[in-house]
Amino acid sequence: MLRVQGTVRESCGGGEGGCAYLAELAGDGWTHKAEFAYGRGGGAIVVDTGLPKTLPAGAYTLTLTSRYGSDVIVNVLPQVGGEDARCVAEFSVAAGQVVVNVRSTFDKGACSIDVEAHDR
Repeated sequence: MLRVQGTVRESCGGGEGGCAYLAELAGDGWTHKAEFAYGRGGGAIVVDTGLPKTLPAGAYTLTLTSRYGSDVIVNVLPQVGGEDARCVAEFSVAAGQVVVNVRSTFDKGACSIDVEAHDR
């Protein structure tokens, strides 16, 4: 099971458009992209859709990005602005490791990632 969670301690201060928090997971020949959604308050954010639910044994690269929002609307959709912060973590999942927990923290202009893979 893959769980991706985060905390926004200080928003990127994207002005009128706010901030978007994005995740990109790359494996052997594939890439999945997703956007964090706000969770249970207190700055908690989670990725519920867009990434695989499980990860087989292998090597992975996870990139998290915070981007400024924009007040520009195109075809009824708000546009994403410039990049505020980007952090990258490379990690491996060994055979038998079925749970991968990702915890991230976003601050204005910075982010961090902690990945733990284990067998339960």
